[in-house]
Amino acid sequence: MSSSLQQDAVTLVREISELGVRLWEDGGQLRFRAPRGVVTEELRARLREHRTVLVEHLRDDRPVIVPDPDAASEPFPLTDVQSAYLLGRRDAFGYGGVACHAYLEAAFADLDPQRLQDAWRALVARHGMLRAVVHPDGHQQVLPEVPDYDIAVADLRGADPDAVTDAVERTRAELDHRVHPTDRWPLFDLRVTRSDEQALLHLSIDLLIADYASVQLLLAELDQLYRDPGRALPPVEIGFRDYVLAARGQVGGPVHERDRAYWTARIDELQSAPELPVLGSDEPSADSAPRFRRWRAALTPAEWAGLRERAAEQGISPTGALAAAYAEVVGRWSRNPRFTLNLTLLGRAPLHPQVGALVGDFTSVTLLAVDQDRDTTFRERAGAVAALLCA
Repeated sequence: MSSSLQQDAVTLVREISELGVRLWEDGGQLRFRAPRGVVTEELRARLREHRTVLVEHLRDDRPVIVPDPDAASEPFPLTDVQSAYLLGRRDAFGYGGVACHAYLEAAFADLDPQRLQDAWRALVARHGMLRAVVHPDGHQQVLPEVPDYDIAVADLRGADPDAVTDAVERTRAELDHRVHPTDRWPLFDLRVTRSDEQALLHLSIDLLIADYASVQLLLAELDQLYRDPGRALPPVEIGFRDYVLAARGQVGGPVHERDRAYWTARIDELQSAPELPVLGSDEPSADSAPRFRRWRAALTPAEWAGLRERAAEQGISPTGALAAAYAEVVGRWSRNPRFTLNLTLLGRAPLHPQVGALVGDFTSVTLLAVDQDRDTTFRERAGAVAALLCA
């Protein structure tokens, strides 16, 4: 199929998908399922006219991103994980009322606030999701224009060290559990604390607009633009909106239907989440929001190398070994030895050569069934985890 015909097919599939129409290929025939009244005679005529191209496109099941700059500021659907993040901000759920959010600090010998601000403004112009908002109806939108972002600077050079510590702790307390209003820009916050010892960059960003890999990308580009203000980064021809709509075009294709059949067959056998003990009452109090604290342990380079070597000897990837260890620890505390875990995946489908340059939330999850009631070894359970992660 030529590139232009492929793009025509992708565009049409995208349009009808937004209408709630499910389209698939079956033995060379074009099939669809749609809500009552959606498929008009005009739409039927378009499907008949493009039937051959659509059948070939759906049979290939290789969605292609078609850049649509004219519609870049039009609302578009949330991904499944973004929808879950949005629901989790509501206090109708136990341990809800919080945002899936990242807060980090980076220390430098010193920072030029103006250069840093100019570099961040360039990233806001470059990456649409830094201008995004999420509406209450469950759609996201990249704003075509936003005001210039100002980075607040606390200049405490010459101040008492205790005063600096107090100021940093106040900023940290304000930002580390920030719940940004989703329908108001910006969904991030940058601050700088300057002291005689260092300059501390505080970054708070809602993961609705940027996953962990995107945050790393932003920091790398921020560093490049700060160090070389005149540097021109390669233009990004596509946006996160283009990616989401192209990925939705996979729905109804052979791969999607195969995956759907697999999980439909397993759904009845999957257990619920692990039943874990909590400190104090079983539910958080109505007047206090949940607080998260990071617990951290690190392996030395020698220990990590040894773990990788031992895992390889057993035919297990390091990721599989770590995931299995996590499941083992959760299982030690779970009331039920059989449970299901959500494993986070940061997968970007290769729908365009520039997908890796996008900022957005590409997070997905897969389900891991854990059964510690069976007479199996840790090696066997780790192997099962590794097989799932490689599937």
